[in-house]
Amino acid sequence: MSQSRSCRGTDASKRSIFTRENAASAVALGLSVWLFYILAIGGGDPWLMRNVVLTAGALLVLLLKPVSKSATRSAVLDSVFILATIATGVYIWVNFSELVFRMRVSPTPLDVAFAICATVIVLEVTRRAEGMPLAVLAIIAIVYARYGNYFPGMFRTRGYSVRRIMGMVFGTDGIYGTALGAASTYALLFIIFGSFLQASKAGDFFINLANAIAGRARGGPAKIAIVASSLFGTISGSSVANVVTTGTLTIPAMKKTGYKASFAAAVEAVASTGGQLVPPVMGAAAFIMAEYLGIPYLQIVTAAIVPAVFYYTALYWMVHLRATRRDLRGMSRDELPSLVTVMRDGWHLLIPVAVLLYVLIGMKASAIRAGLAGIITCVVASWFKSSTRMNVKDILRALEQGARSSTSVIVTCATSGIIVAVFSLTGLGLKLASAILAYSHGSLAIALVLSMLIAIILGMGVPSVPAYAICASVVAPALVQMGVEPLAAHMFVFYFSALSAVTPPVALAAYAAAGIADANPMQAGWDAFSLALGGFLVPYLFVYEPSVILFNAPAWTIASVIISGLVGIVALGMAIEGWIFKKATWMERALLALAAVLLIKPGTVTDIVGVVLIVVAAYGNKRRA
Repeated sequence: MSQSRSCRGTDASKRSIFTRENAASAVALGLSVWLFYILAIGGGDPWLMRNVVLTAGALLVLLLKPVSKSATRSAVLDSVFILATIATGVYIWVNFSELVFRMRVSPTPLDVAFAICATVIVLEVTRRAEGMPLAVLAIIAIVYARYGNYFPGMFRTRGYSVRRIMGMVFGTDGIYGTALGAASTYALLFIIFGSFLQASKAGDFFINLANAIAGRARGGPAKIAIVASSLFGTISGSSVANVVTTGTLTIPAMKKTGYKASFAAAVEAVASTGGQLVPPVMGAAAFIMAEYLGIPYLQIVTAAIVPAVFYYTALYWMVHLRATRRDLRGMSRDELPSLVTVMRDGWHLLIPVAVLLYVLIGMKASAIRAGLAGIITCVVASWFKSSTRMNVKDILRALEQGARSSTSVIVTCATSGIIVAVFSLTGLGLKLASAILAYSHGSLAIALVLSMLIAIILGMGVPSVPAYAICASVVAPALVQMGVEPLAAHMFVFYFSALSAVTPPVALAAYAAAGIADANPMQAGWDAFSLALGGFLVPYLFVYEPSVILFNAPAWTIASVIISGLVGIVALGMAIEGWIFKKATWMERALLALAAVLLIKPGTVTDIVGVVLIVVAAYGNKRRA
């Protein structure tokens, strides 16, 4: 009898899971089709679009991530949250024309009730999707807005009523603000584009291409990881997702070659983190930046080209030095695919990216048109080969998977909106910006270091999208006040918000890679940090010489800055790894580190001194070789 009951319980559980999956599939597919239609025909009220996207995103999280392992408890609580999510979405849809005008000025008690409901839902789905850190940060922000009059010193502010706080949070200055706006259009569209590339087997093509290009080089598997992660990252936009996808292939290969487990994890983590910094398809934060600055996405893409080259040059050089130091060889020709074969079998999978670039750069069209063209071309290009051909089922699956993959971006953007709204309401953003200016005593170098630390601290345990959204309202204005170009200021905080994923003590990308490598997470985090140090210098370069991202200086000036920057990155790599022609002394490493700093800061004198220091260190090392 008990066995019979157990079987019936198992069958019921399967039916329950099946129902959740079906419901999630319907919501995801509906969201993608609706978004594709709205963006294709144009139009639509921004608040309504954001409301639909957030409602669908929250429902997906609630359906796919139950609150409890207990089926009964999960069914009850999740049903309450699902009904509340639908009710909130319907309330905004029905009343949005009035809410737009009254929410910030005089919200009704019913408005406040739904605002509280929406806030609780957003915090809960964020907790389920991304863990506690970001949700806790948003809760602290709300508590601060309510009880700011009890805080000391510069943090003291008037305590606002719940009605006033919710009026700010439940609107286009808060949950439904700029961050969610970018996620609801550009970011979601490009995530779907990445899903279509994956469905057409472009991911496999990128891995094979990386193997063919870098596999035979010294320490080949690590260089394969760099190339593969940079290519895959352009369609992923998430450092952790990139690690999980490419790391399962690259990390075991690195360990087999002779790399320590923690170093293999670090290489994959740093390479994957850089993926969201590589044009043309960057992370969601890049779209938010375009919205904040009010400039075309193409300008963000153009500005990211040189920094991305610097970032991956630094990482590639560090890996090369480690391979040289440990005498690690590349993979044999028999273990690797032929570049000719790879290109012959998969050249057509590059067509969607080429079309996207042509529409974005050649036609100077919007990112939305470029994304739509890329998706359509992806389907057409897949038909060139039978092995990659997408049928109707594949297309529907890509649409569904794209929406599922976007849930993290959607809910974290909504939560970051809560924090930004509190900063705006209480004036905390201006106070922190003023503090940066005050403590820097007029020194841009000190202000940049303080801004870097704030961006990294805010990004610890938090995805780069909300970390950037918060820093964009706090740190970037302070740098602009000190004379930094607005685009350079935002790129600066964007870089360090992303690099927080490989900065201990909470390095999400490194920890994800450590799990695959079976390595100590903290050791992987510190190894990743040392590998990324070259990338840490890159933002300082384009702040001190913004022409490398704005391209508004003579060609020779830009070229000289790029060359000196690359030489500086090479010097820093040798200083960190402690290897030139042989193991470097501490004095040689110190000279190289100083040279790197001097070369990164543009100037003829500093460049000459930097080069001289490198020559001195190299000559001394060579004489001992």
